[in-house]
Amino acid sequence: MRSSSRFFRTFGSLALAAGLAGPAALAQERPSPSYGVRVSEGLRGEARAAFSRANALFEAANYAAARVEFEQAYVRSGDARVLYNVAVCDKEMGRYARAIAELRRSLEAGGSDLPRSYLKRVQDTVETLEPFVTTLQVESAEPGATILVDGQEAGRTPVGQPLTIDVGERVVQLAKPGFRGEPTRIKAVSGVASTVRLALERVEQRQRVSVRAVGLKAGERADVLVDGVVVGESPWTGQVLTGQRRVTVRAAGHPDVVRLVEVSTDSGSVVTVQLDPADRKGRLRVRSGDEKDTIAVNGRVVGRGAFDGQVTSGELTVRVTRPDAKPYESDFVLRPGETRTVNVTLESSGGGVPT
Repeated sequence: MRSSSRFFRTFGSLALAAGLAGPAALAQERPSPSYGVRVSEGLRGEARAAFSRANALFEAANYAAARVEFEQAYVRSGDARVLYNVAVCDKEMGRYARAIAELRRSLEAGGSDLPRSYLKRVQDTVETLEPFVTTLQVESAEPGATILVDGQEAGRTPVGQPLTIDVGERVVQLAKPGFRGEPTRIKAVSGVASTVRLALERVEQRQRVSVRAVGLKAGERADVLVDGVVVGESPWTGQVLTGQRRVTVRAAGHPDVVRLVEVSTDSGSVVTVQLDPADRKGRLRVRSGDEKDTIAVNGRVVGRGAFDGQVTSGELTVRVTRPDAKPYESDFVLRPGETRTVNVTLESSGGGVPT
């Protein structure tokens, strides 16, 4: 372990001699890095100030805060060598896999502009850290899930190459909106590749939905249905399953109003529907056995022998007559939208000359 300790001390001193870098948002503001000079000599302005703060925090063993400042120095300068310092902070916090990832990010960021001496240093450092990491292959049937190792994002499914993780006891879990994943504990051994199969279970998610009907007269009520099930009266507010839901507002004397509502997990939904007056007409069919029969509705002749048409709903009196037969009369209430069929056969009145 003494050799490892010496390496870590050397690793730290090399890192603090490195530099800073920055994200694409500041690419136009920062100067091109000068890889021909030492990192500390090439930094200017905010990058130099962040680098100085990072060094002080590192010396105080506040590695998490130092990492933030080194990252900010990289953001401001664009010097890929500063990521070596970020890796040092990860190493000091026992995050060896993350340190290796930062070193590789440094090589990708600097590319062919990096000095050969720096490339050799990074290569040697990675080789020294490799005994403290191992590989993990994550198998899952659910695509697009985030892979968490000890609560930190390590990748997404499906995974092509195995993940690099720290040795020791690790907690691996999948996370995806609308699903529940159970954490799995594994023992990661140096030099021994591991494979873990993780599953996700879909869970029901609900969101608040409010439904209000307008256009009701005093004393009228409207039922609210979600996917065909009555859930209450308007105005109604409740929790419903996320996804596309069929919301219906139903009130006597009004046609049903149906809305397809996309219920999101992000925010609630408000559904306001306008209830229009129902068509006050219904359909009346009167069938008689004789074309001579006269058909009248509410005292108005509408046909002979048969009638089929729209009439105003409400109380109706249907009367069928023929001179040689007893009249037929029926009173009933025709509801809006209803179709009523009346079959009539008039009986002979029995008059005429006896034989």
